[in-house]
Amino acid sequence: MKIMIVGLNKADVLLALYNNAHCEGPAMSHAPMMKMMSRMMPPATIETAQKEIDARFKSHNFHFDYVDLGGGPKSLKLDLSGFEFDSSQYDEYHGKDLAEKVINSLRTQYTSALKDAPKQSFAGLLAAVNTTFTHKASEESKQRSEEEAGASFIHAPGGPSGSKL
Repeated sequence: MKIMIVGLNKADVLLALYNNAHCEGPAMSHAPMMKMMSRMMPPATIETAQKEIDARFKSHNFHFDYVDLGGGPKSLKLDLSGFEFDSSQYDEYHGKDLAEKVINSLRTQYTSALKDAPKQSFAGLLAAVNTTFTHKASEESKQRSEEEAGASFIHAPGGPSGSKL
C-alpha cells in the first residue's frame, strides 16, 4: 500500500516507523541475546534519525533495509525517497496496516502542534494539509476494510439472499 508522507519530516517518519517496528526477523532469529538486549535499550532519538537521513541524502539512497538507530537493528524495508512509500514489506514484518497507523498518528501530532497557528501562515497551511491527508487516509482505510469484508462474504446458492429464481 502506498502511504503519503507529504509535509512530514523524513527524520520524524523514520523515527516513528523505527520505534514501532519489532526487533525481529531473519537477522535476529539466530541471536536471541541481541534481541533481548535491544528491548532494554532506550528508544531512538530524533537526532539519530536526522543523522541517518542526512547520511542517506549525501549518498542519494533512501532505501532502508535493516536500520539501527540505537535500539538494535530493525527491519524497515522501505524507501523514503519520494512523497509516498510502499508499506507492504514493513507491514508484512510488523503487522497489517501498522505503517499507516504510525503515519496517521504522526500526522495527528503535527496537526495538533500547528492547530493554533494563524490560518494565513505557512504553519496554518501545513495544519490544513495534514488534516486533509489524515481524513483522506482514514477514508481509504475504511473503504479498504469494507472491501476486504465484502470479499470474505460467502454467498449462499442462488445469490446473496439465498433465494433461487
